[in-house]
Amino acid sequence: MATQATPTADVPRRTPRLALGLGAIGLLTAVGAAAFAVGDRQAIHNLDASSLDAIVLPIGFSLIGALLAARRPRNPIGWMFLAMAVLIGFDGMVNGYAIRSTRFHPLPLIRWIAWSHDWTNWLVFPVGLAAFFYLLFPDGHLQSRRWRWFAWFAGVLTAFGMLGFMFERTIVLSGARAIRNPLGLRFVDTNGDFGLIWLVGLIVVVVAMSGMFVRTRRATGELRQQLRWLSFGTLLTVIALAIAIVLEFTVLPNDDTLFPLVVVLGYGVALPVSCGVAILKYRLYDIDRIIRRTALYGLLTAILVAIYAVLVVGIGTA
Repeated sequence: MATQATPTADVPRRTPRLALGLGAIGLLTAVGAAAFAVGDRQAIHNLDASSLDAIVLPIGFSLIGALLAARRPRNPIGWMFLAMAVLIGFDGMVNGYAIRSTRFHPLPLIRWIAWSHDWTNWLVFPVGLAAFFYLLFPDGHLQSRRWRWFAWFAGVLTAFGMLGFMFERTIVLSGARAIRNPLGLRFVDTNGDFGLIWLVGLIVVVVAMSGMFVRTRRATGELRQQLRWLSFGTLLTVIALAIAIVLEFTVLPNDDTLFPLVVVLGYGVALPVSCGVAILKYRLYDIDRIIRRTALYGLLTAILVAIYAVLVVGIGTA
């Protein structure tokens, strides 16, 4: 009697082990970033310098990425999650190492270790893995041939940015003093004209996200449900970030915790979980019920925030 094929039946046994190994490395980088944050706590005065994103994001990306890569090894999304986990956690460790070296006592190879931060970070965001994640979700293929030129542009921009950050004049990490790049060139200034590459990169990732939303509207059947999960997680995070920005510019002008917390919860929890559900197709068609509940809870939260804002502004004015 013929047996039913499993998703990993024709995949080498080493593949799940590799996925689990990379997931373990991602978790270890998160532990390393947390260890540096604890050791550097006297010099850390905000969440940005504490590398909270480098502590939390690798956990969600490592766990979901290892699960996806082990169960769906031919789908690149799981491997992309694992790569992002390792790179983000590594950058957090580098940031903590730089704080320790510049604020407490000099550490060996600090200039070379700090040199690795910006260009590896560029591999993840805003172009690089972040953009290609939205272009390739959920099956690892572009939605049409018309997107090939855009994918090529994103790849070229990623390579160009990597080279630029490798040769930037100085390296400035959050919470640490400026560090001179051992390979730095005078004409590569991230605070000058070259810094505009960040704006171009943000535009690229926004276009990739917009293409995902358009693809969701046009898709049908199972593919539509998968895309709706990612759209739901992304839209929820974007709305929360917008609310955080508005609050920080109005009633919470001195708050430096809300925005990083939203980033951590959105991209570290909501996004990987929604992608895991979509690709593994676990309770795939429950998205409508979850959206309704989220909308209800979101409306109640918005009302409470509005009441709080009115009270704070009113009392402050009085």
